[in-house]
Amino acid sequence: MASTSESEVRENSEREFISLLIELYRDCPELWKVKSKDYFNRNKKSAALEKIVGALKKIKPDFSVIQLKQKINVLRTNFNREFKAIEGKKVSGTSTDDIPEPSLWYYNDMHFIKDQLEIAQTETSEQPTPVLLLDVLAD
Repeated sequence: MASTSESEVRENSEREFISLLIELYRDCPELWKVKSKDYFNRNKKSAALEKIVGALKKIKPDFSVIQLKQKINVLRTNFNREFKAIEGKKVSGTSTDDIPEPSLWYYNDMHFIKDQLEIAQTETSEQPTPVLLLDVLAD
């Protein structure tokens, strides 16, 4: 029977942590849903961030709101980059066999934020390009 290495245990633990973070984030639309009535309410956003940090501190006791904002920004940036790459291939008329599979293990978990992307036409191209509406964590 093969033993699990310490690095594999840490990687699984980090994946579980990120999965929980994404789940908690999805449950707080005031942090990511631009059309939410609470999106521009700083008090509600702050309370939501504190709620998420409180839940995550059970796993990582030193976790802070600053670290949470950093993690969310990294997750959103990586998702947005991957989403744009995949959608760009679809729009360009590439055959479905040539459209890349997402490389991010959490791509499908973050798919709820895709509705916050807007297809924008650029003056130099007739191809639409997905762009982020705004950074939801900026205060």
